Amino acid sequence: MSHKQQVTVIPNKLEVSGDNVLFEVKAQVPLKMVQKKAVYGLELTYHYGEDKIEPIGRIAFNPGEFIYENKLPTITRQFSFPYTPEKNPGRLMMEGVAMNKKRHEKRTKPQELATGLITTSKLVARNNEVSYELDNYQPEAESVNTLTFYFDKGQTALRDFLGTNVTVLNDFIESNYKTEAIEIVAGTSPEKEEIQKPRLAAQRAQALQKFYKHKLDISDYVNNTKAIRFKTNPQQPGWDAFTKKVKSSALPKEETEKIMAIVNGEGSFLEKEEKLQQLESYEYLELYVYPVLRFAEVKIAYTPVPKKDYEIYLLSKKIAEKAADKSALTEQELRYAATLTPLLAEKRKIYEAAIRTTDNWQAYHNLGVVYLLMAKQEHRPQLKSELLKKSAQNLIYASHRNPAANTFYHAASAHHLRGNALEALQAYDYAIKLGGNKALLEKVFADKAALEIEIGQVDDALNSLHYAGTSYQNYINTGLCYMLKENYEDAPKFYEAALKIKPNDALAYYSLAIIAARTKDENLMAAHLKRAVQADKSFVQRAIDDLEFRPYLKTAVFQSALKG
Repeated sequence: MSHKQQVTVIPNKLEVSGDNVLFEVKAQVPLKMVQKKAVYGLELTYHYGEDKIEPIGRIAFNPGEFIYENKLPTITRQFSFPYTPEKNPGRLMMEGVAMNKKRHEKRTKPQELATGLITTSKLVARNNEVSYELDNYQPEAESVNTLTFYFDKGQTALRDFLGTNVTVLNDFIESNYKTEAIEIVAGTSPEKEEIQKPRLAAQRAQALQKFYKHKLDISDYVNNTKAIRFKTNPQQPGWDAFTKKVKSSALPKEETEKIMAIVNGEGSFLEKEEKLQQLESYEYLELYVYPVLRFAEVKIAYTPVPKKDYEIYLLSKKIAEKAADKSALTEQELRYAATLTPLLAEKRKIYEAAIRTTDNWQAYHNLGVVYLLMAKQEHRPQLKSELLKKSAQNLIYASHRNPAANTFYHAASAHHLRGNALEALQAYDYAIKLGGNKALLEKVFADKAALEIEIGQVDDALNSLHYAGTSYQNYINTGLCYMLKENYEDAPKFYEAALKIKPNDALAYYSLAIIAARTKDENLMAAHLKRAVQADKSFVQRAIDDLEFRPYLKTAVFQSALKG
């Protein structure tokens, strides 16, 4: 009776969406196959690679689990499985199974439901660039350490977010550097909950001062509260900090002008805030501007532990190999020594030694960059993943110790390359909230958009691309978003714009060929595919394997296009 069953997969060609393959199976069986003594069902599996089989799920025609459609028992169910590149090509297989109450079973022959995967959503362009933090060696007799803390709306309680600076402050106090003075600057945002508390900035400064003095009393033996000069500097409510953040944001010029018109116009703080809430850009202000105006900044003037300054490079190698005591050089000297060698393995050892000496953010940052560059040279997947993991860890440590747009962007890039989508998105968001020059923020939004496409959040990606400026990467990704939303009229315009920036680009022409294939324009498809192959021969095999071109595989125009 199973020969008379009807099983369909929707869509009939499996397609990757984000990190998953999502599809629906509709199964109908003859009425006589629904019995009391035995249950008939369908087992779904996905076959790929060399004899790799992944269980997908089961449909069982138990009483109450099906409906009647045209008098036939019918079940419609959604399924998914995680996507990895090795799963393409592969086959979705179905096997009928009849089982009685004693769990004796009989099986049908396996039947293929779908072959291969459409991976068009993976045709994303991204940057994810990282670079060493420049750190020219200059011996210092004294130094200032600045740590920034952020607060919830209207609150004074210390929290560990946007960087674990409470932990960093604890570590600094316990390091027992001779400290001369501490200045605490605190501020508020223009939000209603903040403005209604006129002493909020002062209370935040006082909370940090109380915390610092308490830690000195219980854990410090070099310094004491009487010897250190404390100064609190609460900022008066105003629009200056807000204006500075807005001008260094990724907001379009016209939206920035609307905000500034309200700020510079008539009305009280609360009236201006209410007007800002009416703007389209207010969500951006809530997410990326206000949180970093609710802050307190601790500036610590201290004297570094004096260390000998001689033969930096040779000593650094000995320290890295644990053949010399780490106190022979300062951590700044060690970081400088790392710039004197081109070998990544030596750089890694020296930066690791620098971290063991002190807790400076540049060492963590540059060690993270070293691990990332080592990962790019590594071809073994497991070792590559471990290197990227270490890269992300160190770049996050650096960004917590120096919360700035570029450090969080680099940390996001490491997470992104490793496939940690949630961590990468959080780091991209932090980078945007901290603000910076427009060129940097546009790069952050551009790579954030690329990640959002990769995880299937196309609408979010289009929103990020709104702030990402105009570039080859953004034209490619905007075109892809439009294609995935089946806007085949507008999508080509963005790919053509990308080609003006990067002529003869294989990815742009290949994507245009897919659009032509979907709209059944065979000649245009062949023309674009020919240009893609001419630019990059690897697209020949990609086109042959791509389900987008399956209907044209044996046509003369397709074969001719592959010859370039």
